[in-house]
Amino acid sequence: MALTPYRSHYAWGAHPYAWEVFFSDTKDLLGLDQHQLMTPTAIVRFWTLVLAAYTYYIRIYEEERARLAQEQQRPVTSGEARRALQHLHYRHLLGWIEHELHAGADADTLYERPVA
Repeated sequence: MALTPYRSHYAWGAHPYAWEVFFSDTKDLLGLDQHQLMTPTAIVRFWTLVLAAYTYYIRIYEEERARLAQEQQRPVTSGEARRALQHLHYRHLLGWIEHELHAGADADTLYERPVA
């Protein structure tokens, strides 16, 4: 059955494009959807930061996906690789908190430190 123009357009639009995936990832994974930009310079700086962060994230993500696939001897889904990275980052955060508490910091001091 030949596709009508409507069905052809629908099938074409049903697949996410790289740009849409990129934009969604930068918002969801990097948390970069919380900014308001007023000047052209701010917009250029913001998107430069987004591209740098996303490029770094993709590199780390692909390395983790390859490591898991080799370790488990099977294909690894995007969700599995993302969860593994989140677990690793959470473990690093808990290790840092434990280290700081053993070094004499208290919870209030840690809470008031800047996140970035």
